[in-house]
Order: sequence, then structure tokens, then C-alpha cells
Amino acid sequence: MMSIRLLLTGLVLLSPPLLASATEISAAVDRLTRAARVYDEREMNRAASALARIGRAALPALAKLLDDVDDNVRWQAIVATNRIARNDDTTQQILARGTKDADPDVRAESITGLVALFPKNPATLALVESATRDRHALVRVNAWFGRWSIARRLEAIDELITLLDAKDWMVADAAVNHLGRVGSAAVPPLRTRLRHARSDPAATTATLRALSALGPNAAPIVAEIAPNLRSANRQVARAAERTLVRIGRPALASLRGLADDDSWRVRVRALRSIGEIGYSDPLVARTLTDGLAASSNAVRCASIEAIGRVGRASDTTVERLITLLADKNDDLRGLAITALGRLGKLAAPALDSLRSISRDDAVDHLREAAKSAHDKIMRALAKPPL
Repeated sequence: MMSIRLLLTGLVLLSPPLLASATEISAAVDRLTRAARVYDEREMNRAASALARIGRAALPALAKLLDDVDDNVRWQAIVATNRIARNDDTTQQILARGTKDADPDVRAESITGLVALFPKNPATLALVESATRDRHALVRVNAWFGRWSIARRLEAIDELITLLDAKDWMVADAAVNHLGRVGSAAVPPLRTRLRHARSDPAATTATLRALSALGPNAAPIVAEIAPNLRSANRQVARAAERTLVRIGRPALASLRGLADDDSWRVRVRALRSIGEIGYSDPLVARTLTDGLAASSNAVRCASIEAIGRVGRASDTTVERLITLLADKNDDLRGLAITALGRLGKLAAPALDSLRSISRDDAVDHLREAAKSAHDKIMRALAKPPL
């Protein structure tokens, strides 16, 4: 059964290489082999890095590992070769051979290396084209990204989008990551898929994950992403939330509207997203302040947390937070205390209330939190703490 492995290994140029002896090279290769046989991930990474520091001199020994009976050993030989990242005949021969290996991880990693190191070589294009028809999706997903990287073929984007639905999570994750690297060219087909997937929560979630990987590149379709925050499906709603946060400031207008939704759950999601984006302007500040007056404790808590994350607030907001220090809900009071501490000098009007709580409150953790918040504000004001 195929081991769970890292799909892609970053290609790192390490210079200058070590002047290693044959004995040192043999020891480094043996270290990699031992780690691969027991799938010691940390040791495999260290061994591959050690071989990368040795550089080109280690390549002949790594080539011999492609004859090993252990799939993991052959895979790690390709990983180390990619780490060495030499644009030479030996490297190309090792990676080309790897594309014919019986193990899909070896083939997939080999394709990644060829595309990164030999993108203009006709042989690479031929091997990548062949790999797009591989029987294993793990290889195809890397090959289709290779086709995009080398020739900007639009059909490669469509194939990557199809692979978002792969049953193998590694393949689906790779498709997400590759589409993120494709950039804005992936937005139109993902937009079409998002529209067509409305009745399919799994497909919608997968599409939103890809849009999240695109980050600000997905901003042109934020108005179509945001309504998914209302989804009754938690996975869809959470994926939409992550996507809007990754888009960042261009998503704030839509999030402000959703922060006034009839559903408290939607309001909480919107407010939480605003807090994670961490940017405030007068309109955002008003939205967060309004949330403090909500009838739902969950909404009020989300507003408080968002204010603390943003780290900016008006005098009115600070006044409302101070009022909440006397609320009956201890969880809400604790969040208000924490938020005031994060506001620093802006929360100076809360010092007396925080000092009182730190000394007299009946709840231990609130006394401690109040003292911590008080001291943070004092430090921001360049004054001695309690």
C-alpha cells in the first residue's frame, strides 16, 4: 500500500557544495536509505538536505538507489536529486528514469523536478505530456500543472479543476495548491464551477478551497463567494470563510453586509472573518461596534474578538467594551478584557475598571486577565504596571 508522502519537495539551490569524500557521500546516502525504509520523515528531510549540501557529487550514488526494491528509497532518491537541483545531464537522466518507475510517488516527484529544472527541454515536454495520461491521479495532477507551467495550456486548468474531486486527498490537495500557483487565469473556470456546484456541497467546498489558494486573485468574484457564508452546510460555510479571509480587504464590503444578516450564525462567521483579515476603516469599525449591541451573545462575542484582532477602535467602541465588563456572562467579560488589553493606549479609559476587576472580581481567571490587560495598556502608555 502506498505510504502517505509529501507530494512536492521544494527545490533548493545550496551553494557552494561541500567537498565530500566518497566515504562521506556513502554515509549520507546510507542515512537517507535507512530513514526511507522506516519512513522517518524528519530524518529523511535531514538526510536529503545533507545530500543537497554535498551537491552534484552525490548524484551517481542517488542514481543507483533507483534500483532499490523499496518504493520509499527510490522516492527519496528523487527527492534528494530535486534538492540538489542541478541543471545537468546526470540529473535529467535520473528524473527521466524516475518517470518510468512503478511507484506513482516516484513518477510524480520526477515530473515535478523535470518541470522545475528543465522546462525548456523538449524531452521534458514529451515526458510531461505522457504523464498526463498516467493511470494514477497523483502523477496526472503534477503533470497537468507541468503542462501549464511550461506552455500555459488552458486545458491544464480544466484538468486540475476536475482533479479537485479526487477521492485521494493528496491529489485533491495538490490540485488546490497548483491552481493557487496558476493565479488569476484559474478564476473564470472556477467561477463557472462555483455556479454549477450550488446544489453539491462537496463540489462547492472543493471549489472554494481552490479559490482560497488564489487569495487576492479571487477578489473579482468575491460577490459570488460571499453568499456561501449562509450555507447550511458547515464545510461549505467554513470554506467560504477561509476564502474571504484569504482574499482580504476586497472582501470587507461583502462581509460588512453579512454582519447584518438575519441569522446569528452568518453574522458570527462574517464578524470572525473581519477580525481575521485584521484591517479596519470607519465602516468596519462601525460594523464591529454595532455587533456589541446585538441580542445574541455569540454575535457580541464575535464582535469583541474581532475588535481585539483588528487592534483599533473608536472612543465609542471602547466605551461599549467598558460597559460589557459588567455583563453577567463571564465568557463575554473575559473577551472584553482581552480585547481592551490588545487595544493598548486606545483603551486607557478602561484602566480604572480593569484595576477594580483585577483586585475585587470573584472569578480568578478574570482577575488575572484584567491585571494582564491593565499592564499591557500601561506599557503602551509607557507607565509602570500594577
